[in-house]
Amino acid sequence: RLAAMVELVADLMARGVAYQASSGGDASFAVVDRFVVLGTESGVRAVIETTQGSASLKSDPGYTHLQSVAPAGALAHVYANPATLPTPHASAGEGKGTSSSRGLPELLSVLGGTTRPLNVSLVPSKSSLALDADLGPPATGATGAQTGGLVAAAAAGNRALGELPGESWLAAGLGNVGGALGGGLEGLHGLLSLASTLGGSAAGAGALSSSSSQVTLSVSGLIDGLLTPLNALSANTAQAKHDFLSWMGEAGVFASGTSVLELKAGVVIDSKNPAASRAAVGKLASALRASGGEATPASIPGTDAAVEAKLTGLPVTLVIADGRDANGQTKFVMGLGVASIQDALSPSSTMSGASPYSAAQSALGEGIQPSITVDFSTLLSLLEGVGLSEDPTVSKFVPYLRASTTLAGGGKSLGGGIERLRLVLGLQP
Repeated sequence: RLAAMVELVADLMARGVAYQASSGGDASFAVVDRFVVLGTESGVRAVIETTQGSASLKSDPGYTHLQSVAPAGALAHVYANPATLPTPHASAGEGKGTSSSRGLPELLSVLGGTTRPLNVSLVPSKSSLALDADLGPPATGATGAQTGGLVAAAAAGNRALGELPGESWLAAGLGNVGGALGGGLEGLHGLLSLASTLGGSAAGAGALSSSSSQVTLSVSGLIDGLLTPLNALSANTAQAKHDFLSWMGEAGVFASGTSVLELKAGVVIDSKNPAASRAAVGKLASALRASGGEATPASIPGTDAAVEAKLTGLPVTLVIADGRDANGQTKFVMGLGVASIQDALSPSSTMSGASPYSAAQSALGEGIQPSITVDFSTLLSLLEGVGLSEDPTVSKFVPYLRASTTLAGGGKSLGGGIERLRLVLGLQP
């Protein structure tokens, strides 16, 4: 390694570039054309060679295509072409692996899929931070399912958001989650999987008391509990695709209630085959039992099939049900308690007519229809109510939650095969 380092430094010095590297060679530093360059040895060397005539991103048609539609006034851009990543992310349902083996490549693949280039632009203002995530068409010759990841799924989620309960302080819609081999569902699974790698410990957990017991909560435990059913629904097997993905349409995620005792939350998935989604309730229950959970049949008015499951990490019973909403649309629902199922199928009002929806629409501008809304003050209040704001996974983000008001998100097509998801974070004065 030392001989290789000496050879590399000699080569770079011959090019007229001052260069420093750590003893292990994992971190390197150089000043190139008045720019500070930090990275691996090969990364720093590639930058130097590019400034001296090697091919640059300007010659990449995917990059130039996305830059041509990037918003004005951007403070920074992050561009990625997941098709060229050396370490593709693991399929949903497979082992998590280590954080070092996942990291940035995993995140980029979750956001943009595995075949489509992605450009994210940061546009600041006095009262908000906006992120425009632009997803380009697949590169020429790209093979495999072209899912577009969460960016494409969230950009197409307006209708699903509009049907969620109107009092939700967190609501998100996703486009056809069963299409393209479940790209949207796999993206949601991947995002939760990445969140679980942030860690968390019981020492920083909160406690939820009831009349008969006290349940210890931790963010990592909650995430792991939610991942259990998602592992089964998005498993990369022919059987799972037949049992679950084949009937899935659009999906929504919601949370409502201003205190822990009032909390209702769930995942709502439109069914394109009522018989198949009804059968999926029992099949998911069997998968949960096989993974160590408990699942028993339940009788809930307005549903055609239902089970109650007790999973490690979740403080309340997870109810899985299949039923019809007021419009006769069959929906598959996973909710925290029976009240969440009833609210998902028969809400007293919907997000399409709620004030957060119109506020999000105004914040997004350009005629973009909302597919994501979050009220951070309610979220923070709930976290503090059970002591989870002290959880190691959450505590580092609390100052930023306090500085934020709302999050609005939505998407639109820009033409030429480009889709945009815009996220606008409202800031406290």
